[in-house]
Amino acid sequence: MLSSRCLFLLASITSFLSLSSSQTQPPAPSSLIFPVVKDEASRQYYTTITLGTPPSPVKAVLNLLGSYSWFDCGAARYNPSSSSSHHPILCSSARCRAARGGGCFNDTCSVYMYNPLTEVVIGTGLGEDAVVVHHTDGIKYTSRGVIQLPFSCVPSEFTRGISTAGNGVIALSIRPTSLATKLSADLDLPHKLALCLPSSSSSSGHGHGDFYVGGGPYFRPPIKQDLSKSLLVAQLLINPVSQPSHGSASPSDEYFVDVTAIKVNFAPVNFKASVLAIDKNGSGGTKISTLTPYTVLHSDIYRPLIAEFTRQAVEKKMRSKRVVHDF
Repeated sequence: MLSSRCLFLLASITSFLSLSSSQTQPPAPSSLIFPVVKDEASRQYYTTITLGTPPSPVKAVLNLLGSYSWFDCGAARYNPSSSSSHHPILCSSARCRAARGGGCFNDTCSVYMYNPLTEVVIGTGLGEDAVVVHHTDGIKYTSRGVIQLPFSCVPSEFTRGISTAGNGVIALSIRPTSLATKLSADLDLPHKLALCLPSSSSSSGHGHGDFYVGGGPYFRPPIKQDLSKSLLVAQLLINPVSQPSHGSASPSDEYFVDVTAIKVNFAPVNFKASVLAIDKNGSGGTKISTLTPYTVLHSDIYRPLIAEFTRQAVEKKMRSKRVVHDF
């Protein structure tokens, strides 16, 4: 049995834009696989990608809400100036427009990077470099092709709140510049992303998780069980307004699920259900995130939830114990 809890996101994405080169790619595998490790200190999940030429390992935290990947290149083993495959995305180029960039930053395509943990937004330039991707045949891991990943190098202070086990963030949203979208578009894979998140860090002996891009089967060598055959699927929703919008009314790149009720021990929590819906301004809804290690509830939900839990705890004569978590 796998010692992980698996959160599978099967996203049907219709707005892919390919930024791939004209080079001929080999036949696409059914799915691509990346390792996932949990950092116990931050309770964040990170993966390792192979970036640049010559290839360098870069560890970065997974961000389901991220539109762009960004790294503290000064702290990583990867150096863009030493990579022969790195090049900036030029201002006003087709690649810049496809990446939804605007204007120039040091003669490169200007984009906004957002750190949701500090709510800091900075303007920076966008470049791209080669990423080696992997697939599995159910028995072993095998290298498979190269794509060009758009990303930015950011100042060290911008990465505050991000796990020190990594050197930045890997974007997995539905934005055309995210790693998941690029892989699906450039390698002609089904538009699906699956995450298997480990319950503990690998150092504690519980192994690691994986994330997959493509439609399956999902194997973790040497285990030959196809994980895609044991999935429970929830429909994903699109928020019509991006948050933070930066003045734009474009749809969100994030993942939402249609939660309609909350129950404690099968007893419904009484609250105004409209706060679970996404309104015309993009507020509300239930968002899935991998970057923050906790659940955030609207106060109109939180208060009745605590009240119902407390009521049932008293009925069951449970003892209260205050636990403080330092996130």
